[in-house]
Amino acid sequence: MPSSLYAQINVSLDRDCMKYNSSILSQSFIESVGEDTVTMLLDNDIRILIFIDVDSLGCVLKFRKMSSNKKISEDLINKVIKNLVETNKHFFICFEKLQGMKNCEAITKDLFDTNKKSIFINVAFPGELMSSYNYEMQIEKKQGLNLSKYEYLQRRIKKYL
Repeated sequence: MPSSLYAQINVSLDRDCMKYNSSILSQSFIESVGEDTVTMLLDNDIRILIFIDVDSLGCVLKFRKMSSNKKISEDLINKVIKNLVETNKHFFICFEKLQGMKNCEAITKDLFDTNKKSIFINVAFPGELMSSYNYEMQIEKKQGLNLSKYEYLQRRIKKYL
């Protein structure tokens, strides 16, 4: 009987894939730098994009670089990356499914055929998670409630994780 090699790859064609990844990253921000720092980032509308290499399961192998719309400390990013590695977080490898594509055979074939040890992805904080914040805040305000950006982010993280 021939021996078989089974492999697993964490690929997603889900339209919310990037939101899942942003939720994972945002949760790591909360765990590694705390509520006060995350609140400050949100209140100052700071957007961060990290570029990382992940293995086939989506675990961080290497941090490449970070881009942000405003200056942030390198120490902050280092804490988040350390948290991602130490807690063994798994990101999804996101692909857009083209119309008419019946399965993801072409995607997985390319990933497996190249014998790559890692896959390059980017993940955003807070990404699209805050896209409906102003709308939701107005609804709650009409009900006499005050919805902070941090509370809204936590709701969105909970939705996707």
